[in-house]
Amino acid sequence: MWQSAYGHLANKATWLYYYGENPPMELDWRRIVGTHQVAYPPKEGTASRNSKKPALTRKKANATPEPFRDVMIALASESQREAAESADEKSDGQAENA
Repeated sequence: MWQSAYGHLANKATWLYYYGENPPMELDWRRIVGTHQVAYPPKEGTASRNSKKPALTRKKANATPEPFRDVMIALASESQREAAESADEKSDGQAENA
């Protein structure tokens, strides 16, 4: 998925792996074209020879937008909650069978 859909200034791809019995929550899969680029070592605000987009500093390029962070935390919480509920159901079933 693309962090630019969540506010990152550059096209920053992120691979996700989700494990759970139910599908994950709805995510924003749009590929929004960033207004900046990740390019080192140009100084922030200068365009490289191959692009007219301004470059981001390493710190800004590596940063995660807060909306993306919040979605990742919610996704992890959902997965953990689902795992805990599944474990509770299994332990309840074992108690009934005992």
